[in-house]
Amino acid sequence: MSLVNADSAVTPQPGPQPLPGESRGSRLCRGAGGLGQRTPLPTVGVAGGGGRKPSSRLSSLPAIATGAAWLLALAGGCGEPPAKPKRDAKRDDSGSEAAPAVAETRPAAMPKPTTSSDGVRIELRNERDPCERTLCFAGPGPLDSDANRDLGELCRLAPGVVRRCQRDDSGQERCASVWSLADRDAAIEALITTMDSDGDGRLVGAEQCSIHAAGWSEGAIVAAEQLPQALREDPRVPESAAVLERLVLIAPWAPGRESFAVAPNVRQAWIYRYTKSPEADCSRALEGDAGPRLSLEPRCSGATTCWDYDYSREPLLAFRGRRGVRSGAEVGHCSMVGLVAKVGQPNLREGLEAYVDLLPHRSDGSPGGRPRPKGPDGSRLQPEPQPGQDAKQDTK
Repeated sequence: MSLVNADSAVTPQPGPQPLPGESRGSRLCRGAGGLGQRTPLPTVGVAGGGGRKPSSRLSSLPAIATGAAWLLALAGGCGEPPAKPKRDAKRDDSGSEAAPAVAETRPAAMPKPTTSSDGVRIELRNERDPCERTLCFAGPGPLDSDANRDLGELCRLAPGVVRRCQRDDSGQERCASVWSLADRDAAIEALITTMDSDGDGRLVGAEQCSIHAAGWSEGAIVAAEQLPQALREDPRVPESAAVLERLVLIAPWAPGRESFAVAPNVRQAWIYRYTKSPEADCSRALEGDAGPRLSLEPRCSGATTCWDYDYSREPLLAFRGRRGVRSGAEVGHCSMVGLVAKVGQPNLREGLEAYVDLLPHRSDGSPGGRPRPKGPDGSRLQPEPQPGQDAKQDTK
C-alpha cells in the first residue's frame, strides 16, 4: 500500500529558514523541535494490527518531513552525518533496546560445512571424545565389489570414520566408508577439513584428533606411505598431529615392487598378507596383471610396532569371516578382506590384536593374537558375536 498518492494535489508547507552557516541537517533538527525534542511520528495503520487506525495525515508532507527530521537527529545529531549502525550495538537507531547480534560462529565440536559444489557431502560416524578419525582406501574394482564392501564393513564400525555421501540417479543418497584410489586427494582433504572445526586453516588443541587408517591392495600402500606423508607436508597439520595411531593393511600390493615401507609417523600397524596364491585367487584375472598379486613384505621402522600375519602359513586351519569359513590355503587377494573385516575391528577400535584363535601365525613363525580371557572357573570365554557379519552394502 502506497503511503502517499503521487496523483494527489498537495501544497508544500514552508519549513524553517536556514541560519547563516547552518547545515541542512541542523535546519531539519531545528524544524523538528530542536535537538533532544522528540516529535511523535504519525500513526500508521497495519493490517491485522489490533485495531490501530490509519492516520488521516498520511498524505501530509510536513508531517513526514517532521518525522524524517526526528530520525535524522537521533541517528547522527544536528550538523553531523549519521553514523553507520553496528551489528553488535546494544541499541538500535531509535534508541530502544536492540536484539543482540547473532555471532556467525560454529560450535567447536562441529566441523564447517563439507558439501561440495558437485553435491558430495562428508559425514562422520562413531564419533568419540576426545576426537578420532578413520580414513579407508579401497582396492581395485568398483566400490560395490565384494572385497571393497567387506572393507567398508570394517571401516563403517571404526571410530570417527570419514564417509563420502552423494545422491545417485534415482535421487537417493548413498554413503560409503571407503574412498576410491581416484578420490585419494579428496579423501585426505576431507579428513583434515573435518578436524578444522573453526575453519582457520590450523589444527590446534582439541582439533588434533587421533588418526587411524585402513586400506586393501593398492589402497593399503596409500594408507601406509602416501597418507602419512601428506599429513607431514600439509601446513595446516602441526608435527605433533601428523601421526597415524592405528593402521590396518590388507594384502598390500603395488606394481613392480617386492616390499613397501610403513611410514615412521605410524604408531601401530596390523598387516594381513598371503604369500602363496590359491588357484581361485581373484587377482589372477585382474586386468593388466601378469600374475597373482602376492602381498608385499612390509618394512617397519623402530618408531612403529608392526604385527605381520601370513595366512599362507596355515593352509589347513579354518578361518571364519563375513562370507563364511575358508582354510588358509584358500585365502587370496580378495577373499582375505572378508576375514580381516572381522579380526581387524579391535585393531581400529581399540588398538588391540584380535584373539589368538582367530588369527594365523605371524610371518616370522610366531603365534599371532592375544589370549582370550578366562571365566571365573578357568574356562575360556566364548567368542563374542561380531557386528556386521552379513554382506550388506555399505550404503544408507
